[in-house]
Amino acid sequence: VRIYRFSDGVLEQLTDDHTEAWALVKEGKITPEKALIYPGNRVLTQLLGGKGKLAPDIQVHPLKVEAGDCFLLCSNGVSHHLLGRNLEACLNRHLNEQGCMSKDAAACISQMAFDSSEGNDHASVVVLQAFPQVSRWTEMIQELESEPVG
Repeated sequence: VRIYRFSDGVLEQLTDDHTEAWALVKEGKITPEKALIYPGNRVLTQLLGGKGKLAPDIQVHPLKVEAGDCFLLCSNGVSHHLLGRNLEACLNRHLNEQGCMSKDAAACISQMAFDSSEGNDHASVVVLQAFPQVSRWTEMIQELESEPVG
């Protein structure tokens, strides 16, 4: 699974693929475009349940989330067929004037991946959006502060 953050119209990849091809991208030896067609683009370098050299490198990074940020989680059936700029363009097309992501964004990405793979790969997509949280306590305090004293 690859995870992206979409914020202010810009897509940022948050996770790395654990494949031979992506290792070469991180080393600067090939581009993300070349990684899509590289022979080792599906050869895993880490996996859950793996032992020895294939054991997963689990990392936790704090992430500041702003209201309106969207997170795209997608399977390799998406990330192996579509570049970030294609995903970003699709998300931008499905963002309304109020900054809310349309429910059709995931369907758009899934269809693009299906078309790109000619139907030969699975494409799982989840789009999540962060909304501001106003607690009932905050609302009650605001109501009390706005009432005249007297």
